[in-house]
Amino acid sequence: MEDLVLLKDWECDGNEYKAGTILEVDSRTAKTLLDDGIAQKREAESEQEDEKDEKHAPKAKPTGQDEGDYITKGDLGDLIGTVLDEKLAPILKESVNDHKHITVKAPRSTEHPSWGFKTTGHFLQAVHEVGKQNGFDERLKAVQGMSEGTDSDGGFLVPPQMSREIFEIAHQEAPLFSRARKLDIEGNNMTLPAVDETSRVDGSRWGGIRGYWVAEGASLTKSAPTWREMALKLRKLTVLAHATDELLSDATALMGFLTRASGEEIAFKLDDAIVRGDGATNPEGILNAAATVSVAKEGSQTLETIVYNNIVKMWMRLHPASKRSSSVAWFINPNVILQLMRLGVEIQTAGGQLVWQPPRGAADPPLGTIFGRPVIEIEHAETLGTVGDIMLLDLSQYQMITKAGGIQTASSIHVYFATDQQSFRFIFRVDGQPLWNSVLTPYKGGSGSTTSPFITLATRS
Repeated sequence: MEDLVLLKDWECDGNEYKAGTILEVDSRTAKTLLDDGIAQKREAESEQEDEKDEKHAPKAKPTGQDEGDYITKGDLGDLIGTVLDEKLAPILKESVNDHKHITVKAPRSTEHPSWGFKTTGHFLQAVHEVGKQNGFDERLKAVQGMSEGTDSDGGFLVPPQMSREIFEIAHQEAPLFSRARKLDIEGNNMTLPAVDETSRVDGSRWGGIRGYWVAEGASLTKSAPTWREMALKLRKLTVLAHATDELLSDATALMGFLTRASGEEIAFKLDDAIVRGDGATNPEGILNAAATVSVAKEGSQTLETIVYNNIVKMWMRLHPASKRSSSVAWFINPNVILQLMRLGVEIQTAGGQLVWQPPRGAADPPLGTIFGRPVIEIEHAETLGTVGDIMLLDLSQYQMITKAGGIQTASSIHVYFATDQQSFRFIFRVDGQPLWNSVLTPYKGGSGSTTSPFITLATRS
């Protein structure tokens, strides 16, 4: 019996086998396939796997023999197999000639998260070689609906380990997404029960739960919460990247370019959706959410400025529970930094004092926190003077769902053949929205002092 890898689609006895399929066939069929150029011999497992197998293989060593006189059990098995083949071949010759033995096999390397590829770059080079008709690597897996080894289809899945590398970069480079509450799901949508609470006054807490002080023996008054449904449906975020033939020739450079570029682009789009998503084609953004509080500017405040009272009032409107949360941070556009450096508080006898300058002024880096919460510069914040230029957010109150398995990745060896390029596709399914569906009226303070986990500053332009 011989293991072969099909180079072309092949039909035998009414069965169709796609290019790239690994078959265990009898010697007669193998010779025909090899002579006709339909298949090639399957390459041996990697040296690393051979060394591992040899290392862990038990050895049979008869007592009293020298170290060089014994053989491994694996060698003994091969020897026995050879003897049996020689003895049984004449007996079985007739039946072998009349019956083709064909068994579809899967490479052991595909069971590993990296499918046997050392790096992402080596995987991408293997795909590239298929596109150049330089043979087929049995470790490659075709995208569903496409044919392995067929240039006109040319779709290959990317090993899970490499998809995780891209996802990890996306997570590291997305300060908003990394702080949000996340839930992996197997399906395409999820409905979550949530309390419909818009006020903390008596009879409204938890949507209707109310407690009473009663005299001994008095009747109790019933109450019940009000529930609502949060409907989340996975949206598709895609990135299609292209690599030139020159880049494909360098595995290290290729791995660094594609994983970094694709991961950062996914991170950018995720954070952008959390800020300003429309809730229709992408997650619902905080700037468009009904639960977001917009603090009014000061009456005498000039255009495109931020003053100390803005900061204090934003902190006042943050929900008390969020003030205790480690997930809270200030997110600002980089052009807001100048305004923060100039923040001052008026003192009757001294005129004023800067409040966000380090002790030694410009000799030290900026303080990095306001009221103990980190200040994070992001590209997604609006420009100075516009709603969203500075945001105080508790992202533990922003719920996201993601497709279990993370980022789906695949490659094409055909789309940009004429320009000597190869395309790589990345798909991430995700959705999100605030856990709150409304601002919250406090128990005392009135509607003018509503609170929320999401605070912005009104337009000053």
